[in-house]
Amino acid sequence: MVSIKNNYDEDKTIVVVTFPKNNFPGSGMMIDGHIHRGTTQFAGEVSFLPYGISREEQFAQLHRQDTFVALAAKTIMSLIAIVNPETVALTGELVREEHIKGIYNQCKGVIPDEHMPQIMVLNHPHEHYINGLIAVTLESLSYNLQLVEKRH
Repeated sequence: MVSIKNNYDEDKTIVVVTFPKNNFPGSGMMIDGHIHRGTTQFAGEVSFLPYGISREEQFAQLHRQDTFVALAAKTIMSLIAIVNPETVALTGELVREEHIKGIYNQCKGVIPDEHMPQIMVLNHPHEHYINGLIAVTLESLSYNLQLVEKRH
């Protein structure tokens, strides 16, 4: 099993993309050591990327073995171009270890080598999920206080 470091104070940029069965994919992002949720908590809703197909067709393609890799690769290429992670971990019932090579090769055909992250399957995400919840909780408890000089 491949492990993602659990040290959340490091300046790591990691993306986890979940491909669940009977649902649309989603993504979680840790950018520079902080979990990114977005202004309205919409960050990571990768099923709304502009794939050029209807949501119904997207759902169908994700659930077919002959089209899964191409659609997953488009998702990951978008995240690489926007977030520039060092690691992309894939999880969920639809992704398999044998998909990684095809996904990686399709991404590598578009993304320059120096920007390609490690892409892996995360077979047992529970521990990482719990650590993510802990990180979110701890981050919500910390206050960003700033001393501002009052001018008269």
